[in-house]
Amino acid sequence: MDLNLSGYFHAQGEDGEKTIIYRVIDNQVYQEESRILMGIQ
Repeated sequence: MDLNLSGYFHAQGEDGEKTIIYRVIDNQVYQEESRILMGIQ
């Protein structure tokens, strides 16, 4: 499959303590831990 994928995604761990940011730019994935906890309402 020839995909051109770009985006900005947040994923929160099961413990609710850690939020990971995934940046996808031209099919390359960059991961970093967010310093901001996101609340779900």
